[in-house]
Amino acid sequence: MPWLVWLAVALLALTAAVVAVGGRTRVAVGRLWWVALSGAGLAWLLGLGALPRHGGRLWQWHPVRPLPWPHGVWRLHAVTWPWVMAVLTLTLAALVLEALREPREPARAPTGWALLLLVGALGAPMALAFSPLTLVAGWTLVDVAAAWADMRCLHRAKHLQTVAWVAFGRALTWLLAATAAVIWASSPATATTLWLIAILTRWMLAGYSPGVETEATHGWRLVLAAEELLSTLMAVLWLTAQPLATPSSPWALGVVALFALWGALRWWGLRSSLRRVAASGWALGSLALLAALQQDPHAALAWALLAFAPAVGLALLSWRSRGAWWFAAALLFPLTLWPFTPGAAAAALWQPPWRAWHLAAALTLLIAGMALFRHFWAKPQRKTPLPRERRAFAFWGWGLWAAAFWAARLWPAWHPPQPWAPQWWLPGGLAVVVAGGLTWRFARSPWRLRYVGVVFGRGWLTPWFWRLYRLAAQGLNFFSLLLEGEGGVLWAWVLLIMLLALLFR
Repeated sequence: MPWLVWLAVALLALTAAVVAVGGRTRVAVGRLWWVALSGAGLAWLLGLGALPRHGGRLWQWHPVRPLPWPHGVWRLHAVTWPWVMAVLTLTLAALVLEALREPREPARAPTGWALLLLVGALGAPMALAFSPLTLVAGWTLVDVAAAWADMRCLHRAKHLQTVAWVAFGRALTWLLAATAAVIWASSPATATTLWLIAILTRWMLAGYSPGVETEATHGWRLVLAAEELLSTLMAVLWLTAQPLATPSSPWALGVVALFALWGALRWWGLRSSLRRVAASGWALGSLALLAALQQDPHAALAWALLAFAPAVGLALLSWRSRGAWWFAAALLFPLTLWPFTPGAAAAALWQPPWRAWHLAAALTLLIAGMALFRHFWAKPQRKTPLPRERRAFAFWGWGLWAAAFWAARLWPAWHPPQPWAPQWWLPGGLAVVVAGGLTWRFARSPWRLRYVGVVFGRGWLTPWFWRLYRLAAQGLNFFSLLLEGEGGVLWAWVLLIMLLALLFR
C-alpha cells in the first residue's frame, strides 16, 4: 500500500503543527514531547506497513506536453523503501534521545521538536525520488533548508559569506543535473559526466559548509544533515539503474577513488558531528559512486548504507558509556565487510582484475574506519550514571537505529546475486594490508602535517571559489547596469527574441 508513505508524511507535518502551536500556547513541555513521539511512532508504523510486496510506482507527474527530460517519478520498490524507513527511524530515534537532553531554555524545546518532525516529513519523499526531475527537486528543498539553518545558526559576516558561496555552488549542481537529464538520450556519455560532476561537487560543498561547529547539535539539524547526504546517495543509486553507453574509463574511476581518499583525509581532522556526516558521504559515498560506475547495484547499495548509517548513528551519541560501546561496535563492525554483515556486498568493489585505484579505495575504507572510531572516542565519558528512565530511553533510541542498520542484511536488495566469492577478498585484503602499512609509515613521518595541510587544506581551494563568486557577481552587476541604462528596454527585447528563437527552433 504505497499511499501509506504519503499518509506518514502528512501525519508528521500535522504533528509538527500541533507541537508548534502547543509550544506557543504554553502547554506542558512533557506532554508536547509525548505528542511528538506518538506522531513519529505512528508514522514509523505506517512506513513499515508500506512494505513493497510487488513493487510499483508511487506517484508520477504526467506533463500536458512531452518534455525533453524524464518526468517526475516517486517510486516505491526494493531500493527506495529501506531509505524511507531509515528517515522515519532516524526521526523517531532522535525524538526518543531528546529525553536525555537538559535544555537551558525549556520553552524553545517544542520548536526544535516541531522542526525535527517537519524535516522528517521532508525526507520521506526525498528517499522515493527516482528520476532526475524529482532528484533535483529534492536537492533544491534540502539545500534551501540547509542554507536557512546555517543563516539561522551563524551570524558572523565571514560565515555568512561562506554560506553564500556554498549555496551558489549547490545551485550550479541543479543546473548540471538538469542539463544531464535533458541530453541523456542524445549524449549519454556527456550526461553521465555531468551527473558525476554534480554528485562530487555536492559532496565537496557539504564538507566545506559552515554548519554547526559544536558537538551539542540539535536533533532537527542532525536529521537535516542526514537528509542532505541521503539526497545525493539517491542520485548515485539512480545511476546504477541506468544502462551506461560505454564502460567507465580507468581514469574516471581513478579520479573518483582519489576524491574519496581526499574526503577520508578531510574526515580525520574534523571535530563537528555534522561535518563528519558530510565527510562520510564524501569518502564512503564516493566508493558507492565507484560501484555505480561499474554497474554493480548491490555493491553501490551496500556502500551507500555504510556511508549513511555509522556516521549518523555516532552523531546520535552524546557520551561514552558501557552501553554506548556496544552501540558503537554494532555500527563499526560492518565496515569489516564480513559476509554476515550489512556491508558484505560492498566487497565486490575489489573484483579482479587488479586495478591501481583499488589501493586508494582500500585506504579510504581504512581511514574512514579510524575516523569513525576517533569520532566515538572523542565523546566525553559520563561520570554520573543516568536515572533508570533516561537509561531506558537511551537504549531504546540507540537500539532502534542499530536494529534498523542490521535489519538491512535481511532485505533481499542487499544480497548479491552470486554467492560470496573469496577472490573478491584477495585483492581487497592485500590492498587493506598495504594501505595499513602506508598509513602507519605516514603517521611516523615528521613532514606529514605540513604537506597534508597544503594539499588537502582550504588554503588554496577557498580563494578559487571566491574568485569564481566575485566573477559571477561582477557579471550580474554589469548585466543589471546594462538593463537599467537608456538602451535597457532594447536589450531586453533582443534577449527575449533570442530566447524565443531558441525555444521554437
